[in-house]
Amino acid sequence: MKPIVIIGGGASGMATALEIKLRNPILPVVILEKKERLGKKLLATGNGRCNISNSDIKGGESVWDFLHNAGILTRQEEEGRMYPFSGKASDVVERFTQALLKYNVSIRENFPVERVCPLDVGFAVLGPKGEEIQGSKVVLATGGKAAPQFGSSGDGHKMCKDLGIQVTRTFPGLTYVAVNEYSSELAGIRAKGKATLFKKGQMVAMEQGEIQFGKRGLSGIPLMNLSSQVTLGPEESISSYQISLDFMEGFPEEHLEIFLENIISKVGGKIKDLLKTVVPQGLAKEVFRRAGISESRCEEEATSLTFKEKEDLVGYLREMWWTVVGLGGWKDAQITIGGVALDQVHLNTWESFRWPGLYIVGELLDMQGPCGGYNLHLAWKTGMQGANHLVKSLREAL
Repeated sequence: MKPIVIIGGGASGMATALEIKLRNPILPVVILEKKERLGKKLLATGNGRCNISNSDIKGGESVWDFLHNAGILTRQEEEGRMYPFSGKASDVVERFTQALLKYNVSIRENFPVERVCPLDVGFAVLGPKGEEIQGSKVVLATGGKAAPQFGSSGDGHKMCKDLGIQVTRTFPGLTYVAVNEYSSELAGIRAKGKATLFKKGQMVAMEQGEIQFGKRGLSGIPLMNLSSQVTLGPEESISSYQISLDFMEGFPEEHLEIFLENIISKVGGKIKDLLKTVVPQGLAKEVFRRAGISESRCEEEATSLTFKEKEDLVGYLREMWWTVVGLGGWKDAQITIGGVALDQVHLNTWESFRWPGLYIVGELLDMQGPCGGYNLHLAWKTGMQGANHLVKSLREAL
């Protein structure tokens, strides 16, 4: 029997292979991995801790049971994020590799696939130096374009296009947001707040949490989630997007005015000290700058502030506007926005409409989630679902 060929040894590829073997151990399976080892991108997820899933996902029990059956013990942390109990992504990759070897999955590393060609029965997978591997079924689990340093550089998109499968326009997702008039002096500042994305003055999405000021732009989970909402039509400019930051969420504006007046009248001090305990010092400098209060003016007594200056300080703490000028590139992105259009596959089996026996799983699909383990969960889930349908179809064919 021709083997089942899985192209890509990342999260979705490993999940597919293992689920096939758990369903039918005698089926021959081969994984073709472009890099020198399996799970390169997985090793980097969650800053090396591997944010493997999220406990807030409804109906996630099948994935969590699958992970536990693979020997991966998990723990839940803030906002439902799930990690391996050891806190090491390398342990997850090693567990999967051990399980795959136990079930005699053939693993071909350093094998970049160039094309997939349909045959009268099955498919031919063309690799380096003209090598050809024929498979009864093929699973495309190549990943998208995000983090190409780990192997996902859009190869799967090209394979799909060569097969006449529609691929939607792709953008970097879960990355930093580059904005106008950004100063590198802001780098390293972190502050709780609310970030709202607007397009041509219309609200697109809102996120709350820790806002981070990086070397090249705005980051942190709220901004990374918003970055995935920035998509452009052929004639659209990225500058049509704006971001508003609110560092006083839940604190009414009139209360903030009273609070500042209280400091001025009862505590005193210089203007530069007025926002202590309100926002980090570096962020306070940006608020003063936007309010037109110079560094020399900041050395004056707070009692000298005019009504307009106080009004502006409150305003910029509540609404600090930025125009979007770009997004972090593919190297900085965690996921790909866009990919194989969902009308090209059977939902929940991920088999191609056009080419029965060809499955498309994981990040290659135009299906994304926010930060917090949601995208890895999709990788496990689509791989499992594709594997289950694949094994069932082979059983029914006998």
